[in-house]
Amino acid sequence: MKKIFRNGGFGGPFLMRSGINRDVIEVLMDVYGLTERQATVSVMRSEGMSYREIAEELGITVSGVRNHLEQARMKMKVDNDFQIARIIGKLEMSLGPALVIAIVPVDKSEDVINRLIQEGEGVTEMTGRGGYTGEEQSVLFIITEDEKKVREIIEEEVGREVPMFVMRAPAAFPSP
Repeated sequence: MKKIFRNGGFGGPFLMRSGINRDVIEVLMDVYGLTERQATVSVMRSEGMSYREIAEELGITVSGVRNHLEQARMKMKVDNDFQIARIIGKLEMSLGPALVIAIVPVDKSEDVINRLIQEGEGVTEMTGRGGYTGEEQSVLFIITEDEKKVREIIEEEVGREVPMFVMRAPAAFPSP
């Protein structure tokens, strides 16, 4: 989950962790008026990362992290990082189940499917040739409440990161 990629989807192109829930960041920006950086730092902090870890991950200073969190607290009208984490936790729960689409090698798909079912996840498979290599691949469709768990299971079973797409339909948002 420490994979870093360049994000350009809804704001400035800065580095961000691949495990961050982008739906939460968008809602923090829309509902609370946070900048993308303030929202990202808030989510990372709510996941238990230290100021130093966040700074290293994003390539900013620790004082920059403090500043972004202070601005987020002011906009969210809260007093501390714990209150931000509570709001983000409620927000994540309110977003409802996600549809995860994962592309895995055919030779690993049975292991992934069995493990997902064992962990209580529903999964459907579609197999075909595709991608740049033309190799046979399985496309898995998984409806889950815990996309992080699904990502971890797939990466453990395949032995590497695989292309995954997450779609989530928002239900209701906690009031500011």
